Amino acid sequence: MEYEIKVNISKEDHFAFQKEYLMNSKITIIFLSICLAWSFFSIGQDIYNDRRDIVSLILKDAIPVILMLLSFVLLFPPIYRCLLKHLYNSDRAIQEEQTLLLKEDGIHHSMQRGSFNYTLEDFKRVIFGKKIIAIFVSKQKALLLPRHCFSSKEEEQAVEDFIKAHYVKAKKEK
Repeated sequence: MEYEIKVNISKEDHFAFQKEYLMNSKITIIFLSICLAWSFFSIGQDIYNDRRDIVSLILKDAIPVILMLLSFVLLFPPIYRCLLKHLYNSDRAIQEEQTLLLKEDGIHHSMQRGSFNYTLEDFKRVIFGKKIIAIFVSKQKALLLPRHCFSSKEEEQAVEDFIKAHYVKAKKEK
């Protein structure tokens, strides 16, 4: 069985991919866990060392953490979006129409600039996001399938099942 999919990757698709990648990244989870543990440890240590005024101790440690989190939440998205816009605009190959032929033994990726054949051994991992499916062919490169490029929900589900059956399984067998 084969699926031929025409793909046009927009800035929004590229941003959705980067967001899914960031949220599925182990380093992000580790970084957030360390920050959270550090905050609780700092507050807990102050409470343990000086039990007289717990509220002021919590506020003394919590206010800098809250300010850092707020600045991160408010400043990171616009800066990250600007960076992604620049990355998308600088890569003309990603802006072209692409054709992905999904086969049981791999993917044939073609566009105006050339064509590539990827075998099952090339697939590193697959991310099934809300807006995009990303098939990684290296640690830094992924083939993107925006969910809006499918003609129906049934086709989208069939392709997702096909990818799970053939490409995800190949990684687990290694």
